[in-house]
Amino acid sequence: MERSNQLPSYQHNDYIIILNPKEELQSRILTIKESFKEKYKTEVYVTKPYITLVKFSSLQITEDKLVHELQKIGNNRDPFKIDLRDYGSYPTHSIFINIITKNAIHELIKDLKKIRYLMKTANHDPYFITEPNINIALKLLPWQYEKAWLEYSYTAFSGSFMADEMILLRKKEGDTKYKAVCRLGFMYIPEKIAQGNLFI
Repeated sequence: MERSNQLPSYQHNDYIIILNPKEELQSRILTIKESFKEKYKTEVYVTKPYITLVKFSSLQITEDKLVHELQKIGNNRDPFKIDLRDYGSYPTHSIFINIITKNAIHELIKDLKKIRYLMKTANHDPYFITEPNINIALKLLPWQYEKAWLEYSYTAFSGSFMADEMILLRKKEGDTKYKAVCRLGFMYIPEKIAQGNLFI
């Protein structure tokens, strides 16, 4: 049997950091995605809905340090509300649910950029999302997009959820799906002030 010359700790992994809607909202959106696939005969596999923050490749050996730094970011952030409203699109290939409260997400992504050195390899830089959304359908054919957008551009949607954690997903070389590595809660911990410095 042929053996890989690559040491396990120097294996390249693909990662995504996401925000997950709560279960009830996630179920609603998943139903929409499945209905879209059935109606417009799309080929892309239907995944659970989530908000992507960053996609990147990194070495297995850096994962523990990455998780530690992500937890520090989570510990310095309060949970925040995310409001969703109606649909948007990227002509001529994608349809998604709009996020109308983006400031907190952009601030979180700004924090993640501070540890970008843990999110890169020699050949791959991290891809930070600039316009966060929840995708309904990707890689549409022109006729699928035109027909579907005619419907969804006039379809209403509303929902909201409290984002209280980010999730690190990993896909190892040879895997076909991403798997959760850890959940990193937002639990703002105020900096402790030494008793003797209270009134200085």
